[in-house]
Amino acid sequence: MIKWIKNFQRISITIAALLIPVLVSAQDIWPSRSVRVVVSFGVGGATDNLVRAFAKELSDALGQSFVVDNRGGAAGSLGTDIAAKAKADGYTLLFGPANPLTIVPHLRKTPYAIDDLIPVARLGTYIAGLVVRNSLPVQNMQEFIALAKSKPGQITFGSSGNGSMAHIRIEALKQAASVDVLHVPYSGGPAEMQDILGERLDAMTENIIFPQVKSGRMRMLAILGDQRHPDFPNIPTAKEVGYPEINTPGTFAVFAPKGTPQAIILKINSQVIRIAQTQSMRDRMMGIGFSMGNDTPQEIKTAVNEEYEIYGKIIRAANIKDEN
Repeated sequence: MIKWIKNFQRISITIAALLIPVLVSAQDIWPSRSVRVVVSFGVGGATDNLVRAFAKELSDALGQSFVVDNRGGAAGSLGTDIAAKAKADGYTLLFGPANPLTIVPHLRKTPYAIDDLIPVARLGTYIAGLVVRNSLPVQNMQEFIALAKSKPGQITFGSSGNGSMAHIRIEALKQAASVDVLHVPYSGGPAEMQDILGERLDAMTENIIFPQVKSGRMRMLAILGDQRHPDFPNIPTAKEVGYPEINTPGTFAVFAPKGTPQAIILKINSQVIRIAQTQSMRDRMMGIGFSMGNDTPQEIKTAVNEEYEIYGKIIRAANIKDEN
């Protein structure tokens, strides 16, 4: 009996030794087929365009197609849920903002939890600008706040939707500056921007406004980021003008289903950092309102958890309700 047990143990060890290289090699050769890139927002926006640029570069670098699959709806929850429930083998990834993980759960119950997806690589961090229509009689943030206080409830402030990052910035400003501005939700940033250009809306904060500011079609009062924008060195940050509360963070990243092998996660992280550091990609990202950081997966996870707490606090204080 003892001899039989020893023989069984030797056979088991031999089988395990044979299997280990197979398992390791499967991760080492990833990807060996096309990778599905779920995007939780629609086609054609800044988010989609940046994702497609990264997907192409990853396809070229890794020799397999990274196929973009737009699954917009429910403020990003639909696509996020699809990715969260996918097999954790590296062949389904979520590319996009962390909002469905950090904002939406504070507004309504979601079919996924924040820990169902693992942050893999930072594609960028949103940089927004607070802009006003050219005819609004203000030249800086102090004058804007003074005007808003003199006309409570009359200054219109747009956002890309109820519960969006832009909406939360508005509520943060209202709380920090003790002003009453009128929130005007839109179906998205482009529609909102058209009303600023058409002088039908007073103010907005988005990351798609920089080309319009550069052309002089709208006036920027503050940068919502950690540092000044290199294309607008004379525009102060929100912190510099005394309102750091509206510099709400916005992680834009690659996420993978919980349980995805660490070797795959690290491989994606290193490739994304390499791509983002090329001059062409850096210029492209900055032009549409993104900055890049060389974050590790753990650093991104920490940032996402912090954003979850920040947004939750603002949403509760403002009593923002889900209207979807």
